[in-house]
Amino acid sequence: MNKISLQVYGLPMKEGSLLKILTQSEITNLELNVVNESDLTWYQDFLENHHQMSASGVHFNLLLLDKVGSKATEFIKKYGANTLIIPAALEENSLVWPLIYLRRFPSVYHFVLKVIDRVWFKGFRKKIAGRKANKLSYYTSDFWCQFAHEIKLLKDLGLNIGYHNHGIEFEKFKMDQTIFELLDQKLDKEIFFQMDITNLLMSGHYSVELIKKYKHRIKSFHLRIEGPGTENFYQELFENHPAIFENKEMVIELKENSPDEMIKRNLWWKGLINSVS
Repeated sequence: MNKISLQVYGLPMKEGSLLKILTQSEITNLELNVVNESDLTWYQDFLENHHQMSASGVHFNLLLLDKVGSKATEFIKKYGANTLIIPAALEENSLVWPLIYLRRFPSVYHFVLKVIDRVWFKGFRKKIAGRKANKLSYYTSDFWCQFAHEIKLLKDLGLNIGYHNHGIEFEKFKMDQTIFELLDQKLDKEIFFQMDITNLLMSGHYSVELIKKYKHRIKSFHLRIEGPGTENFYQELFENHPAIFENKEMVIELKENSPDEMIKRNLWWKGLINSVS
């Protein structure tokens, strides 16, 4: 049986709403996504008030982690199963967000971002790798080597570390090596990958072979529905390639508009996951 955790989009929300989603979905694990420092207090209160619930890990980007400091480390060790998950080293900035609609059409989205990067000399997106790494271009190996070094410093604090991909990691450097290949080489072997399949799909580089290539390092899969077509995509993926999910943890991200819709979606996911367990 695959371990299932929920990452509910839009948290913190009303405590009763989250409790309803977890209870009616018959899930007791959360993967926490910390966006603001105040989220720590909200999650702490929730977990203290509901001891039947627990967290399997905590998402932090490195800039926020730097800002929060030891408070974050203490929170992760006490409430987050001592597991820190670093999301992708960079994000699109607010100027790019109007293009988010295009993520429903991966090939078009991928092409448009390529054009933007060329026109704006790859400086159009902000970088949130933290500390000194965010001053480097994300298309240079130095950027990602520095990023890998920053993550190692966190591992040395005694935390279990995972890396969560977005999509840029599957682009190639000039030497015909992908960023993801470089990370696989530079990150300590104890650092696991959390493979976000939807992000991989929307990057335009999806293939089952790529997932299989890193199966030894993938501890968990991050799953979510993003636009028309992804529901059918996942149904076919689970049906045709169940082996890639064997013994992996599943993190379901719920982005629906209401608790009732989230419960319905989560039960759909659970049925799909249990079909290969």
